[in-house]
Amino acid sequence: SQIIDELTVRRSEIIDFFCAVKSKKESFVPISKAPLSRYYPLSSAQQRMYFLYEFDKAGTTYNMPMFLKVEGDFDFSQLERTFRKLVGHHESLRTLFELQEGNPVQRLADEVIFPIEYST
Repeated sequence: SQIIDELTVRRSEIIDFFCAVKSKKESFVPISKAPLSRYYPLSSAQQRMYFLYEFDKAGTTYNMPMFLKVEGDFDFSQLERTFRKLVGHHESLRTLFELQEGNPVQRLADEVIFPIEYST
């Protein structure tokens, strides 16, 4: 009851707050596209992951192997085309990591060939 009374008293203040939040969301600053380069520096999160990899190269913390059981008719060639189109569209899925002068960097591949294994 006390909460409802407080909300009722401060109703216009609460409405003003949410309107201000909404207008801030609509006035965002777009991220500019990075200039083309052969190599790009790692983000701080990528640097941490690289450090963990160097610490334990056999670790599989970030691997996500999985399988999916599909029953009935399924077009595996369509699945492969879909994944290839998805990977072709998103640079983050075509990012490779290399060492340049002993430092890890990222390189965007034009194309990534990968197998999709399935059994029937």
